[in-house]
Amino acid sequence: MAFLRSNGTECCPVNWLEYEGSCYWFSRSGLTWTEAEKYCQLENAHLVVINSREEQRFIAQHSSPFHTWIGLTEIDGSWKWVDGTDYGNSYRNWAFGEPNNWQGHEEGGNEDCAELRDDGRWNDDFCLQVQRWACEMTRNITG
Repeated sequence: MAFLRSNGTECCPVNWLEYEGSCYWFSRSGLTWTEAEKYCQLENAHLVVINSREEQRFIAQHSSPFHTWIGLTEIDGSWKWVDGTDYGNSYRNWAFGEPNNWQGHEEGGNEDCAELRDDGRWNDDFCLQVQRWACEMTRNITG
């Protein structure tokens, strides 16, 4: 049974934070990008999709100082948000020189998943890297 915190008309699950019409949950352990997205889906959510500078600040405030998976992945050479938001017209906050599909680690590239770094900028990373993650869901509206 899920318990909801309510201010009368708007609800987020217990231990989730409300911000601008969405509910957010921040992990305290690590998973791969795919495992993290599956975890979020089990909660009827998805990895966070960052739509604005203000939302970026909110996410960074609650995830720092850890690197945190976000819901952005490269598929067939194109970056895509997990909720279908159009990447071409969306907010971006890549670190300088990113995404770069860095070849210098043992995986030799394959950096197809996006993380929010501890400095608040985005980086492409190897999807099997284990790190924290953040889930987002639309807030329940009761009436």
